[in-house]
Amino acid sequence: MWKVDSGEQIVAILGIGYTDTFTSLNENAAMIIRERRTVRQFTSATLEAETVRALLEQSIPEHGLQPKSWRVIEAGTEEERRQWTDLMMGFAKDILTYKIMPGKFKKLFWKRTYDIPFNLVFVLKHQPENPDEPKNSAHFGEVCSVMQNVQLLAWEKGIWMTWSSSDVIEDTAFRKGLDIKPDERIIGILHMGYTAKLPKGKERTPADANITY
Repeated sequence: MWKVDSGEQIVAILGIGYTDTFTSLNENAAMIIRERRTVRQFTSATLEAETVRALLEQSIPEHGLQPKSWRVIEAGTEEERRQWTDLMMGFAKDILTYKIMPGKFKKLFWKRTYDIPFNLVFVLKHQPENPDEPKNSAHFGEVCSVMQNVQLLAWEKGIWMTWSSSDVIEDTAFRKGLDIKPDERIIGILHMGYTAKLPKGKERTPADANITY
């Protein structure tokens, strides 16, 4: 019925329509979605934990998520960011590109990582004997939706970020440093802050290119 190929997997199904109880239209939503950019360089302005927590509170969907099925780790104070940067550098030291870097560039890399005002790590419970289970569960999609909601709400307030799901999230030492339990997986990281300059937008792939009728 759905014409799903052998190398594809259905992630979710949206039932779409109108309702008689619809009362208002958020005209900013489409603009925010289209204008949002990935930002990797931030100013030194402090991003308060209370501000980030308010974004998280607003980002949780109405139906909620199962209690204790996920959690978020913060790294926003000076000490937390220092520990965070050391963990990131511990992962980078085994990467060939980092190994051949001159010392002054390694120091610059450390400083740029430390200068990120706030980091949020999203962690999801899973069954250790089934490492692919988080990506096949409804909770995985729900946590990703929270991350996307945080990005959009933050953009509206002038807070910008990078969503990272790089190899570091599977690194044993990195996981240990964040006290990630055996029955937990890191889904992604949001690096957050303010910036004085936005990157230029890129051409978007038309939705029609991904639609099968």
